[in-house]
Formats: sequence, structure tokens, C-alpha cells
Amino acid sequence: MPLMVLVEFADHNGWLEMISKRSKWFTKFFRLPSSAALPAFAGLFIGIVSGSGVILQISKENHYSRATLTILFVMVGICHSLFEETALFVGIGANIFLIAGARIFIALLFAFVIGWLVDRQRNGVMTEKIVVRQQSQVGAGLKQ
Repeated sequence: MPLMVLVEFADHNGWLEMISKRSKWFTKFFRLPSSAALPAFAGLFIGIVSGSGVILQISKENHYSRATLTILFVMVGICHSLFEETALFVGIGANIFLIAGARIFIALLFAFVIGWLVDRQRNGVMTEKIVVRQQSQVGAGLKQ
């Protein structure tokens, strides 16, 4: 709960809006609303439970779509509590740059791909291909 108090404090003082404006390039790349910057960063750098709590709280206030929530949770699911989990692996001899870099890269890659797929579906690219394919299969079935 102290994290949510901090988020409310930041919102009250206009810091959330400032974070949203400065990280617009980041959220635009992943096809997220600019207000999703704080939940994304919170999920990536703190624990999965706390990060998910921030995502859910801010999503209630901003009425995020299912697609936005999916992208955020994929990001957080793959790469959460970056500092503490990486420190655990380093403790057993792993390369810090390899572990942290791979986790961040994979999380961002999957978030980008899912955002791209959702965007294509919204624009009708995927549904048009499916309809054409189904129509051709139905037409082929009638000919037999």
C-alpha cells in the first residue's frame, strides 16, 4: 500500500503527467497510451505483485482497454523486479548484463509484437485475411 500512496502523491503533484509526457516515445512505440508509462516502469523495476497493483489502479482511473492491459502484463510477466532477481542470479555467478539485458529485451520484444498484432487486428488486416480464407474454404467445399 505505501506504493499506492506514492502514486497518489505523484498524481496530486502533477508528476504522473510529467512522466507521461516525457515517456511518450516509449509508450507510442508499444502502442500504449501515454499514461501507461508509470505502470510499465513500475512493473519492470519492482515486484510483480506491486507492479500489477499499480497497473490495475491506474487502469481503473484511465479506463485502459484489454489490449493495453495485455501488453502491460506481458511486459511485467516476463521482466519484473529487475534489480532484485538479477541480484540473485549474480549471487550465483551469472553475468549481470546478460541476465538483465536478456530479460528487458525479451519483455520489450514481446510487448512490441503483441502491440503490433493488436493494432493489425484493430485495423482489420488480420480479420480480412481470415474472412477471405474462410470464404475460399467454403467455396472449395461446395465444389466437391
